[in-house]
Amino acid sequence: MKDFQHAVRQTPQGAVLELQVKTLQRVFAFKGFNEWNCTFKLNVTSPARNGKANNEIERELKKTFSAPVKITAGKTSAHKKVLVQTGIEKVLHVLHQQPEL
Repeated sequence: MKDFQHAVRQTPQGAVLELQVKTLQRVFAFKGFNEWNCTFKLNVTSPARNGKANNEIERELKKTFSAPVKITAGKTSAHKKVLVQTGIEKVLHVLHQQPEL
């Protein structure tokens, strides 16, 4: 089991994680972890146009973590920071359950 504790930061609002997003993929899923820059690789099905990929990320991660999710940085970039409005323990638990991580 990988140790993601260094890649997820606790804030007063919740847990923050960094994503490297790849759009126009067949399925929405975590697809790995880049240990060099501490980012989670995330595939999304939507295009990176008109906020479609960002909307999909917030919607699907809300389902994944059962908590509100907001993109806090990188709305026009493939590198994003997301705030998951729950405790870091829950976020780490869910991440460890992802098959590709």
